[in-house]
Amino acid sequence: MVKPRLYITAADLISPAGWGPHVHLDGLLSDRCFLQNEGGFVQGRLPAKVREVLEQSAAEKTLKHQDPLTRLAVLLVRSLAEKSRVAPEFGVIFGSSRGPTHLLESSIIDHHQGKRLPPLTSPTSTASSLPAAVARELGLEGPSLSVSAACSTGLHAVIQAAGSVQMGLAKGMVAGGAEYSNTPYVLEMLQAAKVYADAEGCEYPCRPGAEDRSGMVLSEGAAALVIDSDPWFPPLGELVGWGAATEKSTLTGISADGAVLVKAMQNAMDVAGLKPEDVDLVVGHGAGTKKGDASELAAYRQMFSHDVPIVFHKWMFGHMLGASACASLILGMHHLIQGLVPPHPYRGFGEPERNERRLPQQRHLLVTALGFGGNAAAVIVKNPALSQV
Repeated sequence: MVKPRLYITAADLISPAGWGPHVHLDGLLSDRCFLQNEGGFVQGRLPAKVREVLEQSAAEKTLKHQDPLTRLAVLLVRSLAEKSRVAPEFGVIFGSSRGPTHLLESSIIDHHQGKRLPPLTSPTSTASSLPAAVARELGLEGPSLSVSAACSTGLHAVIQAAGSVQMGLAKGMVAGGAEYSNTPYVLEMLQAAKVYADAEGCEYPCRPGAEDRSGMVLSEGAAALVIDSDPWFPPLGELVGWGAATEKSTLTGISADGAVLVKAMQNAMDVAGLKPEDVDLVVGHGAGTKKGDASELAAYRQMFSHDVPIVFHKWMFGHMLGASACASLILGMHHLIQGLVPPHPYRGFGEPERNERRLPQQRHLLVTALGFGGNAAAVIVKNPALSQV
């Protein structure tokens, strides 16, 4: 059996920075940070216009019982379907780290107060409600399933979607992640885990890779893309490599040398038939935590002997947990095509990362992600200009 080639034909994302890749690219190049202080925490909230559309969607017959997380994902894939062919024989893999948080929390409160739960509480509060709603919205008849791997969920969704197409389960897949869990309970949980940023009044509360970083910042958002084995028009990129690994580590992190990330990256390169020197840009996980970033940077030092540019995005819109890695992949494809490395404005004067840079070559993009419990994932995308479709 000849395995089909995999192309990313469309992509879209929503974050505190706004809706659409180009809004995010403009923000990255203009040094804008969209994080804010609210409820005693620095956090990333969706823009008012997006929140308004999200609230209005609750009046729709097919969405009125759904958690805001699921409604957010449905709104995103509606626009995604306008950008690319999404055929009935396609499937969907859509994930989240926390799941339908608002519905779960409110249902538990109602239960403890002795209130009678609505009949649809069970099907709308399960993890599978997310991809099921996406499949119904797009009329998809292929596989429909959820994936959750903490903060690397978005990349795992892409990897599992790629495998589904190559195994012949579907002609194409919609893959992505969403997160809408900025509740007091979740925020306090992350603070208790000692991974949350302590940066009140700071212009850039989340500072991945910087010496003075203090932690992550929770954010809301969604990101998704279409993987097609037979695209009808020029793709955004060709998916050529993927890898994932897990190590025995702490409940919240990975080992100090980042060995699990090295393994995931090497797996991706083996699948793609590439060497480290073939990678021209890395879009990293970069949560902004002290230990997590240190482990990640240690892994890059082991993997790359050349000075490969490394980009982090969470300084601008925070950590969208299950959606972040897919968002990084989407923006990374644009960086590769444009040959532009966006600046990291929180870095010190004289540091090369502080300023915008040009890519010497524009061949391959490597995107990485790390998740609680010692899991790592990596994906490699080839510049579509080098692919013969």
